[in-house]
Amino acid sequence: MNANAEAAGGLHPLLPSDSATLRSLVDAARASGVDPYRYQTLLKQYWLAVGTESAGIDLASWTPFDGVHANLGNLTNTFQFYERLQLEHRELQWAGMGGMVGPAFAGGLLDLDYGRVVLEVQAISEAMALVWREVDRVGSPITTSMGAPEDIAALLQVGHEIRPEDVMWFQGKVIAMSKHIFSDLIPMHMAWVHDGNGTWPTPNPEDFYDAEKIDLSQTPGGEWVAAHPCGANAKHPSKAKAHADVVRQLLVKIEEANDAES
Repeated sequence: MNANAEAAGGLHPLLPSDSATLRSLVDAARASGVDPYRYQTLLKQYWLAVGTESAGIDLASWTPFDGVHANLGNLTNTFQFYERLQLEHRELQWAGMGGMVGPAFAGGLLDLDYGRVVLEVQAISEAMALVWREVDRVGSPITTSMGAPEDIAALLQVGHEIRPEDVMWFQGKVIAMSKHIFSDLIPMHMAWVHDGNGTWPTPNPEDFYDAEKIDLSQTPGGEWVAAHPCGANAKHPSKAKAHADVVRQLLVKIEEANDAES
């Protein structure tokens, strides 16, 4: 099993990585009457393959520990896919937020990679080790007296021991985390936005924008917030007016959806 998404491929090394083959296996399992619980990994692998193909990612060769530059295309496609999902399906707000962090996430990894490259130059590495030791000597008493976080104190103590392969390992773990998130959530997103034939479904506007789904909550300041899963929201001192404002937004969305279908 590839539970932590650290190896190449999908959820299990014995499963294919293309959606067409996986779909035929899923159809066969369903036709046989087998309990879905028994082929849950196969089903999740299918939807994962649908997601990676939609994102432009080659699932079979997706290997986090190949490094930042080998995975830069996968990282870019991952976060662009999150953005596209939310733009096409306004209710998928998590995907939109995930897409927003993409540039900072990839930028941080690239910055870290510059440090790895620098550490590969032995003279620089040795000089940095001397600097780290001096920083540790001077800084440790200060961080102790100030009650600095444990991670800062630990970094002062071991900074002079950090090697390029340590940075490479850390980068691989971070990229694997990104792949793990994709592998965990995207299959559910794909199952939500696709129907059984792999085409985009058209939801019933009355059901999709049902006013009964409106959630009402009160802020510490006393204002009422009304929010619908589709993204419609309103804030007002009056609970009824906040609710009514969202209802009006939903009616507009229903009319727009009906006009688009006609």
